[in-house]
Formats: sequence, C-alpha cells, structure tokens
Amino acid sequence: MTAAYNTFISIPELVACLTPLITRHDLIKLARINRTFHAICTPLLWHTLDLEDESLLSRLLASPHGLRAIGTHAHLICAVAWRPNFSWYYFRALWVYLNSTFPLPPEHKAISTTILAHGQWGNLEYSPVSFLVPLPPLLGLSRFKACMTSYHSDRLIHTIPTSNLDNHLHQILWLVRLNGATLTHLNITKLSLICVRVVRDISRTISQLPCLRVLQLEAQPENSLIRHAFECLFYSCPASLVDLKITCSASLIDPKIACLISGDTIQFSRDPVVGDWDYDQGPLVLRDTYLLHLKSLDISMMPLLDLAEVCGTVLGQCPALESLALPKLGQLTDDMLFVIASISELCPRISSLSFPEGCLAEHVTMVLESLPEQQLRNLCYCSYNDPDPEPIIATWTRHSTTLRRIEFTYTARILSSVIQAALTTCEGLEVLNVTCRTGSERVCLIFANAIESEWVCKRIRELVMNVWITSSGGNPSYMEDPTKATWTEENRRHWEDLGKFYSQIGSLSHLEILDLQAVGKADTSSAYNTPREVFLSPTETCLPGLLALEDAEKGKIGYLGKLVGLTRLRELRGSMVWTQKDNLAMIGEKEVDWFVNHLPSLEMATFQKKFSRLLYALQVRRPSLRLRHNGRSL
Repeated sequence: MTAAYNTFISIPELVACLTPLITRHDLIKLARINRTFHAICTPLLWHTLDLEDESLLSRLLASPHGLRAIGTHAHLICAVAWRPNFSWYYFRALWVYLNSTFPLPPEHKAISTTILAHGQWGNLEYSPVSFLVPLPPLLGLSRFKACMTSYHSDRLIHTIPTSNLDNHLHQILWLVRLNGATLTHLNITKLSLICVRVVRDISRTISQLPCLRVLQLEAQPENSLIRHAFECLFYSCPASLVDLKITCSASLIDPKIACLISGDTIQFSRDPVVGDWDYDQGPLVLRDTYLLHLKSLDISMMPLLDLAEVCGTVLGQCPALESLALPKLGQLTDDMLFVIASISELCPRISSLSFPEGCLAEHVTMVLESLPEQQLRNLCYCSYNDPDPEPIIATWTRHSTTLRRIEFTYTARILSSVIQAALTTCEGLEVLNVTCRTGSERVCLIFANAIESEWVCKRIRELVMNVWITSSGGNPSYMEDPTKATWTEENRRHWEDLGKFYSQIGSLSHLEILDLQAVGKADTSSAYNTPREVFLSPTETCLPGLLALEDAEKGKIGYLGKLVGLTRLRELRGSMVWTQKDNLAMIGEKEVDWFVNHLPSLEMATFQKKFSRLLYALQVRRPSLRLRHNGRSL
C-alpha cells in the first residue's frame, strides 16, 4: 500500500484529477497527515486566493495571523479574485513591505515603486502605519480578477484615507503588468469605460501581456462604450488572446460625453499624451496583426449605433472565431444586413451563437441560415417569441448531427413542435434548456407531441422544460381507483401514454440534470361566476405516478421503475411530489429503497409540497443527498 500510495502522489496528472473533488477543508486536513501530504497539499491549498466573499474578507482583515499566512505563502498563489476592501488594503501593505528595513529577496528588491509613489498614480506616499501586516508582491499570477467600485469601500478601514478611484485602478494595472509574463486570464469589473484615461491605461496594460488568453472587461451599469473606445481596446489585445468579452450598457451614450471623447483626436493615437496621469507609461502600442487565436467574442452589450462599424472592424480580424454573442439587432436596415452578412463571410468557422439580449426572430433566422450545414453546435437565445416554428425546426434539421446545446431562456412563446423537433431530430444534443418568462402555458411540450416519436438525443446530459400532461395539472381523477375497475378506455389510454413518456425519460442514460415542470389549468367554473381558464404554475402541479412503484398485490400504481436507467442522474428537480393527497400512488418504504439502490449518482433532489417522514428516512440512508423543498433545504 505504501508503494502504491507513493506512486500515485508522485504523478502530477493523477493529483490534478483528484484535486477538483477535494474541498479546501479536506486539503487542510490532508496537509496535517504527514510531511509528504503537507508538501503536496500546501501548493494546492494556496493556489487560489478567492476573497470575494464579504464575510470571509471581514474575518481575514481582522486576523493578523491570517494576513501573515498570506504573506508567507504568497509565492504559491497563482490565481487571485478580490474586491476593493482587500485590494486597497493589500497595496498599502505592499508599500509597507517594499519600504521596510529588513532584507528583501533580490526579485522583490528589483521591483520599482515609482508609479505607486506618484501623486496622481499610486498615491502611496504617506508613512507606513503600525496596524498593517506587510504583504509581499504577488508574482507569477496566471489568473487575476479584480472589482472596481463606484463607492469607497475602504471606509471600513478607518485609519486609511479615502482613495481616489483612478489611483486604485493604476495600482491594479501596475500589479497586472508585474505579472505580464505569466498572466493568462484577466477579469476587471465595475470599470468606468467612458473615461479616456481608463480606456488608455487598460489598453497599454493588456498590450504588454504576451500570454493573455482570456480577457473580460465589465463597465459600470450606467456606462456606454463608443466605437472609438472599443477599437482602442480591441487593437491593444495581444495576439495570444482566445476569449474576449467586453460588457457595457446597451443604451446610447450621452451626447455631451460622446462629443468630449470624439473631439480629442490624440487620446487613442500611438503618440504619448503629455500630462502627469500619463506618467512613465510611454506610447500606446496598437496591434497591426490579426487575432489568429481568438475563438470566442462577446459584444452582446454594444450599442446598435456603432454595431455595424464594430463588426466591420472586428470580424475581419478574427478568422478563427467559433463563438459569437451578439446584441439585440434593431430594425432590418442596411447596417443590420451588413452585420448578418459579415458573420458568415468573415468568420466561416462560427459554430456557437448567443443572443443574450434577445433578438427579432427573422434576424436570428437569417444568421442561422447563413451558416454551412452541420456546423452549429450551440444556440443560446433569450426572450424567444416566434409563432412560426418552421424556420427554427429547419435549423434543427440542418444541424442535426452537430448541435450540442440549445438554450431558450426567459422565453415568451415557443410552440410545442419546436421542442419536440429538437428531441427527435438532434441526435448529438447534450443540453436542452427551455425556461419561460411568464405564462408557462405558452412555453411547454404538449403531452401528445412528447410521445409521438422516439427521442433520438440519447446523449443528453441536461434536460429542463415544461410539460403539459393533464388539463388539471394534478393527478387525473381516474387515479383515485388504483384497481382500474372504473377506468374508461380514455383513462387507460392516458395512463399508458404516461408510461410511454416516462420511458422516454428513462431511456436517457447519460442524463445528469432533470428538471421537468408540469403545466396545467384549473377549472374555476361555479354557480356564481363565469367559467374561465386559470393556468397553474409549475409549483402547483405534479407529474402523476412518477415517484411511485407499481404493486399489483397492494393495488398501487406508478411508473418510478421507468427511471431505472438514470444511473448518472445528479440533480432531480421540477414538479416532483413525494407525499400525494389521499392514497394515490403513495410513497412507501419500497420507493425509499429504490432511490437508494437505483440512483447511485443522485446528489440533490427538490420536491414540491411538504416532506414526509419517509424523506427523512431517505436522508438518513443517503447522508450525502441534499433534499430541498421549494428552494429550502430539508
């Protein structure tokens, strides 16, 4: 065993595969076993410094021991995610460290702090204070995520004077440049991208990151990004970039700001701008080569005013682009036609399209029709609303072997035939997610369509959708007689059809996430009012007989056994009712045994209505299983 153990932990690839399964708490325990485990687990434990959680951050700032631990293991930190409360503290603690009297390592002593000390840049000129725990520079970072803010978060640290937001951004970008040789992922949020200085500083910084692969810049909510600023950022991106996302407001920019920015002819030029805020930065270097490695581009929040110009500028520079997120296209003008044509002409490898801001159905259809057959892999569409199903069904047919992910979120209206076609046409489908904004009765798979043809998407891993199973939304009335003696021919046919539908679900052996919401309508007719239709929400309905096992001897009916093939199922959600009214398809000990024995991968289950004592028994037998009731834990 000792030899096998030593062999295993000596293979980095095996340790790397094991790491995602181990929590930080587990790593701490493992590091205390012996010296060998300590040597292996310590770098893993300190690889990522995630300080975005406010409660964790508050405890850390109040713990000198914890701060000293960060300083001790700073050389092991490869990924950082922090908020201003800590980053403002860190740069002052770094200033104390770099100006301390004790000997510094050569690599730290060589770091220039002139920018940090400059009055209009770092502004770290005040004398060190005793309560700050010195922290060394973070060198060798591969991932960096920082948040700017529109308010002064460091007011919580009373002995530190209020910082200027520009000064803080300069400090952040200084640290980014310090890790220019190793940084591969950069994410900065809450930026003021309407500010010329901010755009210029970011542009000069990212142009000095030769290994950068992923860049995400998020503007403050009230900001809009004009074309000149976008082009400055885009042409500063290094040639190594693979993924680019720039998020800003989609509203039109204030005319006064637009006039101010566009009127400055020197701000985005290659020549240096004279002024203290441009201190020690040199000229702006713009890229004059293509982004040959860029595969993912998100410009979903670009204002339509500049969209045509941006597409003309960008798409021709990205011949390898595979994933594109577009904004909501406006009326079908010449500019919009140019954008749609540019996608297929300039980016022939596009296989993933996303419309997170929604889009007119005719525009989406035109974009999809411009792609070569059997090329589309992912389609994400927000606020879909199209009464004509033929164009989108034709898309499923044209890309039936390549489509892997279909997501329709906040859907206003989608016909049942569209959902059915995806299940019966796209044989390689792995994710189907159809959620509604309002009125679930307009966004659902009708029961008759669900069982009309066999589902071919046998490799699907995630299935989220609404299903119209019964008119009342609950158990049909004929189920009150489990002996079936009083059932009509129509009742028997409906029960058999339920079995066919549940068999379709059970045949999806790769399924990991199942979220089925039942949809129905309530009958409100009475002697005192006019009959009207009231559609029930998914939380008011159920999937009849799904969670019960059939037992002819005891007069029980159910179809739980149809799910026996879902051995990979990790999450079960939707209109799942464990305790049903009266004794209709009642849940018993056998159902508990079935859940324990036949769903070995199940990690979370969400049920509607109240819990029963049997669910507590299930929790005892499967302690790792998280049970939830309408969003609340058991």
